[in-house]
Amino acid sequence: MKQREDRPAEGGLPEYTAAAGTELVLVRHAETEWNRERRIQGHTDVALSPSGCEQARRLSLRLAREPIRAVYASDLARARATAEPLAAALGIPLQTTALLREVSFGAWEGLTIAEVEAGWPDEYAAWRHDSVSCRPPQGERIAEMQCRTLAFVAAILPTYPGERIAVVAHGGSVKAILCGLMGFPLSVWRRLRVDNTSVSRLVFGPLGPTLTLYNDTSHLE
Repeated sequence: MKQREDRPAEGGLPEYTAAAGTELVLVRHAETEWNRERRIQGHTDVALSPSGCEQARRLSLRLAREPIRAVYASDLARARATAEPLAAALGIPLQTTALLREVSFGAWEGLTIAEVEAGWPDEYAAWRHDSVSCRPPQGERIAEMQCRTLAFVAAILPTYPGERIAVVAHGGSVKAILCGLMGFPLSVWRRLRVDNTSVSRLVFGPLGPTLTLYNDTSHLE
């Protein structure tokens, strides 16, 4: 795999190549109480809801039958708690990293959209209009989050040539990785849907990654 830094794409996106057959399984964390209340989470550590714990269990039952070589997760509690049952079922250690964290929403974390609109009407309107260039107060740009998540992917792919890797992260970070690897403009980030414990798959080959599954939650049915 090679990372090229001479292409000033949106967010400074790298280009990737990888050994044919390497598969990346992207998973969003299970449901939290703040998901139910539609509160902004960002970097705030929020535990899984009882429903989320059941979702994580069903996810592990689905993926534990697969030849997954490594399980990585965001170091935030909701992602770790989602990934732990899977890693235990596979009998391999869970590896965590802050690089996979959700985008930081700064002063907006813990609030509902209605509360943000009431407290920061101008800032929220600007962010809604251009969430790529704008950042929440004391928060992070989407492009900054994408750069760190793609840097993580670039670092792990050469370690597992031709093997399958599971990555448990967040709605925003999963969407940012998908945009970067598939060459989508980051401006479509907010129009992608990634549900709790959804599974998306990318298989790498000579021409780059192919998206073979997107936002699948059949294990919850």
